[in-house]
Amino acid sequence: MSNEENVTKDKVVTKYDRKMERRQQEKIRESREKKAGTIFGVVVLVALVCFVLSFPIRTYLTLHQTYVTIGGEKLTKVEYDYNFYSLMNNYVNQYGTYLTYMGLDLSADISTQAYSSTMTWKDYFDEMTIESIKKNKALKQEAEKASFVASDLEKSVSDFETEVKKAANEAGTNVGSYLKQAYGPYATLKRLTPFVKDMAYIGEYYTQVSDEKAPTADEISAYYAEHTNDYDCVDYYVQVVAAELPTEPTELADPVDETAEKDADAEYEPSEAEIEKAMSDAKEIANAKLATNKSEGTLKEGVKYSSLSSVISDWLFDSSRKANNQAVLEDSTGHQYYVVTFVKRYRDETPSVDVRAMMTSTDKEDTAAAMVEEWKANGATEEAFIALCDGKYSDYSLGEGGLVEGVCKSGLQDTLVDWLFSADRKAGDVEAISVESLGNYVFYYVAQNQPEWYLKIESSLLSTIMDEYLDEITENITVSDPSHNIDVLEIRASEEASIEASKAAEAEAASNESSEAESTQE
Repeated sequence: MSNEENVTKDKVVTKYDRKMERRQQEKIRESREKKAGTIFGVVVLVALVCFVLSFPIRTYLTLHQTYVTIGGEKLTKVEYDYNFYSLMNNYVNQYGTYLTYMGLDLSADISTQAYSSTMTWKDYFDEMTIESIKKNKALKQEAEKASFVASDLEKSVSDFETEVKKAANEAGTNVGSYLKQAYGPYATLKRLTPFVKDMAYIGEYYTQVSDEKAPTADEISAYYAEHTNDYDCVDYYVQVVAAELPTEPTELADPVDETAEKDADAEYEPSEAEIEKAMSDAKEIANAKLATNKSEGTLKEGVKYSSLSSVISDWLFDSSRKANNQAVLEDSTGHQYYVVTFVKRYRDETPSVDVRAMMTSTDKEDTAAAMVEEWKANGATEEAFIALCDGKYSDYSLGEGGLVEGVCKSGLQDTLVDWLFSADRKAGDVEAISVESLGNYVFYYVAQNQPEWYLKIESSLLSTIMDEYLDEITENITVSDPSHNIDVLEIRASEEASIEASKAAEAEAASNESSEAESTQE
């Protein structure tokens, strides 16, 4: 895993999170697409000048010639590009704000930009693409073996075409140009349709398998029992007493070396004796605060183990800890003491919630109000809300039918928490809520869902289960690239050969040493 792919392990990534991320990246993506369109235009002009006579032949070969073979299926460059650009675009959308720090410049040729000492960024995306296609081909084979039938592939194609037309319009270009920018120079709606259908078919089968393999309630409870520190919370009182370190020499200072060079601007560094004295004084003050910690300390509630300083986390989460236990805990690195009073440890059982939602930009509060009025005029039912989400206001919907499941308190703005998690909230409640600097929401409250801890464990276990499943079904999926179109395959093959050669050399050396030892003994 590359070092830039930072993942918050406790975060449950919902459709709502993905929608928010997508909205935050829209301006970045629009700028990138316009820039990519300019670059592409230049490339096409050069190609027409240099290869105008051979262009029909080159197009035919691209459309029909095998670019790479994966899992026994021959892929043309058009199909490969569809997968390549889809993955790259998703990556850019996810990490767009960090790309500069990661050394990726989308305005330049990615095949000339170093990702690592042995790979370019193109190699990196090629490797991602190959692995993704392997999984998809394996899933398709499994689906066909199971005689799986998808629900409505034509709708998937129709939805894709609708999104493409909308994106092209927003980018200020036509559909043909947009497709070439987004999916490669030979992409058209007609050529991409089979791949869109395949992805929809594979995606629906993957969802079915996920549902079948989902962990049971007993498995989730068993996992929790083995990882309680990862999911429990604690309440406690705390005061911090910092040691008053001297800023100039005292009688406990180290002897001064008169011959050493002095930096007049340098801060004074206390001696070990001075630090020890300051810490001793601080500890005395901290001990005196124990008696009044519950009245003078700060109450911390719902705190997770992972968010605590290591100085106090183990003490608070010790299984023997009881209410009103107190301690003065030393932070030698920070030169301070924590005065801590334990209140309780518990598992937060606050349910998450399922809602249907639409969202407008900050300047469209009137649109949000209009959505509510139109919902009322259409019968004020859940079906009426779904119809608005999938129909007139589909651009604002946060999911199919507006459905967002398992929304948790953590990470939400207070305004949203106050409404979504109100004690008197009930199914069918609808409200337009404006959140400063974020946007205007229209919520239809559906029901409570499992607590956050449950959803996190369920997500983690299912991810592991599905990763193992994909590893199993892709084990025998081979890749053949006789035309050497994908450099990273040769890079990895060379690395593996080097590793094997090194192992063989080590084994031979060990064997020779053993033979020499036996010869000496004889």
